Amino acid sequence: MGLIIIFEGANGVGKTTYIERLGELLGVKSFRAFKEIKDSCKASGTRCYGAMDEFGVPINTHVEDFFIADFLMGFDVDVILDRSLPSAIVYGTLSGSEDRAMVMLRYWEKMLQKASQNRILYVWLKASYDVAKQRTKGRWCPNKTEYNKLEYNYEKMFQQIKLPKVQINTTAIKPSVGIKIICQSLKK
Repeated sequence: MGLIIIFEGANGVGKTTYIERLGELLGVKSFRAFKEIKDSCKASGTRCYGAMDEFGVPINTHVEDFFIADFLMGFDVDVILDRSLPSAIVYGTLSGSEDRAMVMLRYWEKMLQKASQNRILYVWLKASYDVAKQRTKGRWCPNKTEYNKLEYNYEKMFQQIKLPKVQINTTAIKPSVGIKIICQSLKK
């Protein structure tokens, strides 16, 4: 079965940089369900998804994460996921109680473990608010209070995750060093 690496973190923490560099190093493709259509969003500064918005398709929820996990169970592929179910929980797009969210998280973990035969790594990237804000350069970035709440929720999520995992503070650690940490974690 394939290798699955999941990158999580708020906007501006460096997910795109890490995903691109690690993907190039390992020869692994990345995937993010429902990518934003950036050209049409630049003027308004909002997040939009083109026809998906018009069709009323719920975007960045837990639904696509289960489809992706189910899809991966059927194929022997290596993939880097740009966010997944934990972000839906952290950002509050998952409706229901915290207990329900944890039941869904455990089920999602089991699906991915089965798909990868436990060749899996959960990577949480974090950064200071000032660094994340500077990196987003006009893209969506929450205010400092919202950002700190997201970081707090990601910390709680990181503690809940039962998959092999690593946390990297991209304010203090350069991407080249962070990539080495990830590669070392994959060898364990």
